[in-house]
Amino acid sequence: MEEILRLINPVESTFFWSLITFLIFSFLLWKFVFPKVTKIIKEREKKIQNKIDEAERTKEEAANLLDEYKEKIKKAEKEAHKIREKAKKDGQRLKKEAIEETRKEIKDLLSLARHQIEIEKNRTVSEIKNYISEMVIAVSEKVIKKSLDKEDHLRLIEESIAEITREKI
Repeated sequence: MEEILRLINPVESTFFWSLITFLIFSFLLWKFVFPKVTKIIKEREKKIQNKIDEAERTKEEAANLLDEYKEKIKKAEKEAHKIREKAKKDGQRLKKEAIEETRKEIKDLLSLARHQIEIEKNRTVSEIKNYISEMVIAVSEKVIKKSLDKEDHLRLIEESIAEITREKI
């Protein structure tokens, strides 16, 4: 019992003074430190919440940008496909036009060549006729031993040509 009384006696008890000190310290903490700490914690909490909100907005913006980019990529792919198809059609059309133009040029060249061949053939036949005429005249002069007038020459030439032509046919 004496021990209990000694614990309760304020002059001799360390418990009592410890309790008083604890209460004063708790009061000081509650009065001066806890409000500041609470304020700092609330400010910190508010900053963290702002950061979280900002992160969520940024995430939504990123998702929106991603959707926009996906849409743009899809449009670009469609546009590229259209361009490839158009280029392919243009290439086929140009190829067809080039072939048609080349065929026309070949046809024109063949026509020109045939015309030139015909001209050369006619010229050659004419030269051969002249050569044959000269030969016939020379031979005739030698045979007849006399000179004929121009009309006689032409008549003899025509007759000789007709005769040669008949023989070839």
